[in-house]
Amino acid sequence: MDPVLEAVATALATRTAHAVVAGGKGAWEALVRLVRHRFAEDSAAERAWQAAVADPADAEGVASLTRALADAERANPEFGVELRQLWHRISANPGVGTHAVVNQIDGDVESAVQARDIHGGIAFGRPPGPHR
Repeated sequence: MDPVLEAVATALATRTAHAVVAGGKGAWEALVRLVRHRFAEDSAAERAWQAAVADPADAEGVASLTRALADAERANPEFGVELRQLWHRISANPGVGTHAVVNQIDGDVESAVQARDIHGGIAFGRPPGPHR
């Protein structure tokens, strides 16, 4: 599967409700509108969208949405160009204006903390105690 379309499908499945609640501004709103408009003409694609949104943890549902996006892109290359441009804008600035945090770990790690705001100390391996 195309990793960009898979990422778009996952984001659409897991963030649609958030975008609606937040008023969905900018590139995210444009992406949702673009896909909704395109899928309005295709009942199977619309069903894939609805299934993925209903259960974002269902890998097969997200895979079906990914395939629907791929089919739409093949049928209309202009749709694909616009979808990828919007995705690039979103993924380049995932938290702009939302106070979101993007944490990513790649590879092996022994200890890690992923957080936005931490108030107080963090200790690994032994309980916090007096400084030495």
